[in-house]
Amino acid sequence: MKIAGIAFIAATAVLIGCTAQTKTVEQSTAPSAGGDMMTFTVHNMADFDGAKLKADQTCKERGMAMAAHYVDRTPSENGDTVRFQCGKV
Repeated sequence: MKIAGIAFIAATAVLIGCTAQTKTVEQSTAPSAGGDMMTFTVHNMADFDGAKLKADQTCKERGMAMAAHYVDRTPSENGDTVRFQCGKV
C-alpha cells in the first residue's frame, strides 16, 4: 500500500510539472531601428538561421544598407516566434 501511495504522489507531481506553463520573451539588447517587423516560426537553430537569412534578404530587397537585426523570441509549444527588423542607415 505504501508503494502505491508513493507512486500516486510521484505521478501527481509529474502531471503538475507538465501542465505548468511559463511564457518568457527573450529580447535583444540592440535598439529598435524603427523598420517593419518580420516574424518567423522556428523550431531549432537551423530554422533560426534560415529566418535570419530571409530577413536579411528582405532588408536588401527593400534597399536597406544594413542587415536585419534580431529583436526578440517568444517560446511556444508549436515553435518559437522570432522577430527581426531592418536597420536604418
